[in-house]
Amino acid sequence: KLYKDLENINNWSTIIGFEPNNNHFINSQFEIKEFANRLMLAQAKFPKCDFIFNNKQVTKRNFVDYVKIHTKSGNGGSGSAHLRREKYIPKGGPDGGDGGRGGHVIIRGSRHVWTLLHLKYRKHVIAEPGLSGGSSLKTGAQGNDEILEVPLGTIAKNAETGEVEHEITEDGEEYILVPGGRGGLGNNHFKS
Repeated sequence: KLYKDLENINNWSTIIGFEPNNNHFINSQFEIKEFANRLMLAQAKFPKCDFIFNNKQVTKRNFVDYVKIHTKSGNGGSGSAHLRREKYIPKGGPDGGDGGRGGHVIIRGSRHVWTLLHLKYRKHVIAEPGLSGGSSLKTGAQGNDEILEVPLGTIAKNAETGEVEHEITEDGEEYILVPGGRGGLGNNHFKS
């Protein structure tokens, strides 16, 4: 409980100008930053008051600037080996569709994110696989991409080699960390 030591201060919420929720917990990144900013202003305004928390102590537990995660893109879907069968068409021939592309693992820069806390306990990031092709030249659906929002200035490295993959510097900038697998070819590509 971050407000535990402040409960004995009379009217502390009017001094700082920040009212916590009923459980006395900080629940969001906005509340942490807002509380820390107002606490710093209160310390400057009332230097003789002994405030228990400072900006570093409030955000230390919630600020994470290094995470190590295992990423895996989605496999491509398999191509179909379907043969066309209709009532009045003898020897219809192959008409199998291609498999869908597997999902990418993408990092995206966001100016609204300032910590990697949301990735700290997410050790494995796995994108969806593509679906298999179908009959009548139907292409399988693509797997959904896994998009990880990160703060600006985030550097992605290969954990095994230490090689720098990419640095996110702009809001909305995207980089495909692990590309998805290519879908397999249907038997329509191999007809003679």
